[in-house]
Amino acid sequence: MSVSAEEHSVNKSHEVYNWTSRSLTFRVQVENVLFTVDLGVLQEYSEVLRAIFSIPPAGSLPVQGTKENPIDLHGVLKSEMEAFLDWQTHLAWTPVTMGEAKLVALLKISDMWQIHGATKWAMHHIEQLGLSAPRMMQLGLKFRIKKWVTDSMSTLLATPLHDYELHDMEMIGLPVLYVLMRTQSAVTRERKRLATYPPPLDDAYNNCTNHTMCCRVWRDVWLKNITRSIIHPRDEIPLKECIGLIERTVFPGMLEHCKAAAIAKIILCGNFNAEMVLHSSATARVLGMFGFALDD
Repeated sequence: MSVSAEEHSVNKSHEVYNWTSRSLTFRVQVENVLFTVDLGVLQEYSEVLRAIFSIPPAGSLPVQGTKENPIDLHGVLKSEMEAFLDWQTHLAWTPVTMGEAKLVALLKISDMWQIHGATKWAMHHIEQLGLSAPRMMQLGLKFRIKKWVTDSMSTLLATPLHDYELHDMEMIGLPVLYVLMRTQSAVTRERKRLATYPPPLDDAYNNCTNHTMCCRVWRDVWLKNITRSIIHPRDEIPLKECIGLIERTVFPGMLEHCKAAAIAKIILCGNFNAEMVLHSSATARVLGMFGFALDD
């Protein structure tokens, strides 16, 4: 915020927000519109503004916040200030209804002035809109909302890059797209490795009397059924669900204790956790790139 008395003659007062008592005047520079608001009410919502206006003015400087010398709001539009004041003046039992544009505007002003009540209100209602993961990622990074970033990453990582439209990629941004590309490529390599190389069976599980048959059935059924599910072109399953798939799959001619021992070994090795680990690492990398704390 800065103070300017230049060209105040061309300013026009807002048709609604034009208080006359305990007032403070802001000017939205883009449209040269004056918002005269109740200073006391504004200070109740914002500790930042309360601290700023508790500082005594210097004797040689003109009084700030008058219509003749308004406080300029740089980078703020008339519609954005209106959204904030609509929220501030609404009655609790008749809540104001806002669409995406107004909610984002409210989030912008409340973030700028650290008005936590408005921020929570806007966040709650934005989350009810069902916005796309790229849009939520864009908003999460812009307003530093960690939950939106992490939730969006889960969806984005599970969506093939070729499914994104150009406007989706623009919202996601190049740094996040880079992480998504590298991670999805690593997951694909891991899927191919797990799908095409059945885990070997140890020699003679529990003194198996027909271990050659068990090994052959294990390999053949794996390559026929498990491989297809892991690298299916349309309906591949998450790797974390593969253990359940193997347990449900029938391996004709394989002894049950051999199958159980093979599954136990797979679980112990943790290879099917690879996708989850790669996704967690990607999310942590994005959070780190944009300066989010990783331990809260």
